[in-house]
Amino acid sequence: MAARRAYAGRTAEERDEQRRRQLLDAGLDVFGTTGFRTATVRGLCREARVADRSFYELYSTTEELLLDVYRDCVSRMMTAVTEAIAESENSDDDIEPLARRGLDAFFEVLSDRRVARVVWLEVLGVSDAVDAEYVTTMDEFGVLLLTQMQARNLRAAASPKASMFATAAVGGIRHTGTKWLLEGFVTERADLVDACALFLVAVAAAAGEGS
Repeated sequence: MAARRAYAGRTAEERDEQRRRQLLDAGLDVFGTTGFRTATVRGLCREARVADRSFYELYSTTEELLLDVYRDCVSRMMTAVTEAIAESENSDDDIEPLARRGLDAFFEVLSDRRVARVVWLEVLGVSDAVDAEYVTTMDEFGVLLLTQMQARNLRAAASPKASMFATAAVGGIRHTGTKWLLEGFVTERADLVDACALFLVAVAAAAGEGS
């Protein structure tokens, strides 16, 4: 297969990445406003300002783009949380302020209505493959939260119930955040963070006691 040539000073890989970024941004705008189920390749390409053929060079279906947008949003959430917690690694913060710091970073990303809609609404019920990725991602996020709580000297939840505690933690936070979105973010983010932090600390403590 012949190597793809550079054009305008950029390699083929760099051009592909730029088009992918344009489609990701367009996907976030479209899926996060009008929704995934009404989206078309033509409309997404128009929003991204790329040719239709560019879409099919990167994705087979709009579902594949939805998954890529979802992963991009999740990466932003995870990075924000881990960076916020990392800033406290050498501090004397108790577990509750730590939980507040991580959750505030989490909800700051999700205060972008488009991101919240994609990760909490648009990925639900699309297909078995999307459902499976959603469940796996939520499980990983729950484990991340509880692991960080355990690192602050709560006992590790190394029992068969550990995954259920993680699911309970992320499920409660997800439902609270979904309600926040559907109500138009009328609740102050600080109040939302306080409530979720107290809940997370309680679940983490129960996980420690149950190990």
